[in-house]
Amino acid sequence: MIMIRRTEQRDLEKVHMLINGNLDKYFDPSVVNFFFMQWPAGQFVAEDIFGNPAGAICCSVLDGGRVSVSLLAVDGRYRRQG
Repeated sequence: MIMIRRTEQRDLEKVHMLINGNLDKYFDPSVVNFFFMQWPAGQFVAEDIFGNPAGAICCSVLDGGRVSVSLLAVDGRYRRQG
């Protein structure tokens, strides 16, 4: 079972590790922190019942209620499950 919730400060290190472990490019921790500080309402983490991150999304919140997805990472163990 996977739960999706807004990212909290305590999640940033795990989100950073998830992103760098599942994307082809390296992202400095400051990138994840920047999104969190700039647009906290646009950051979400998906986690299993043990609190392990299964996925994360970093979005910029734009005018008019729009968002721009900048980073999306899903742990390989959770891909292709719908």
